Amino acid sequence: MMSDNNPKYVICYDVSDDKRRRSLVRCLNFYGDRVQGSVFEAFLDPDLLDEMQLKISKIIDDRTDSVFIYPLNGVTEALVKRMGANNYDVPERSSFFIM
Repeated sequence: MMSDNNPKYVICYDVSDDKRRRSLVRCLNFYGDRVQGSVFEAFLDPDLLDEMQLKISKIIDDRTDSVFIYPLNGVTEALVKRMGANNYDVPERSSFFIM
């Protein structure tokens, strides 16, 4: 995961082909942490975000697959609720405080 000084993004996907899905997961693992089966969280500076988007565009099929990248800021991140089972290790953001 990148530095906490970079904006946080949630990346989720729906990829119809197993081979493309595995390629996408390998790509996203480089940039962030998997928090659910088809959801990643990543701290990305603008250059890494652009790089990741370019790599994603080369992997997916625009006719059948979808990838959504949602930016989070301190306010919206504080509103995120996590409920239920989570089989993935979600690292805490040590420099983020809720008062």
